[in-house]
Amino acid sequence: MPLFMVCGFLLLLSFSMSLYRVLKGPGFVNRAAGLDVATSALVGFFLITTFWNDQARRFLDVALVLAACGFFAPLILSRVMKREREELADD
Repeated sequence: MPLFMVCGFLLLLSFSMSLYRVLKGPGFVNRAAGLDVATSALVGFFLITTFWNDQARRFLDVALVLAACGFFAPLILSRVMKREREELADD
């Protein structure tokens, strides 16, 4: 079995397990962490697909945009959580 297929399978397995954490997570922080892992797994899968198939260069652009979203999403979520804590402390 080629190495690309093994890596792709492991990344899809990681994505499905983190998606389960997003859907069934006990709290907001666990769901945010699961979403971050899912985003990283998808970026890896798109990069593996790009290197496996030379015609699929559009996946490189998708991986770049997804990586940027995966970088900014935890920052935004942490700011939202900080505001909610401050609002609860003021009440």
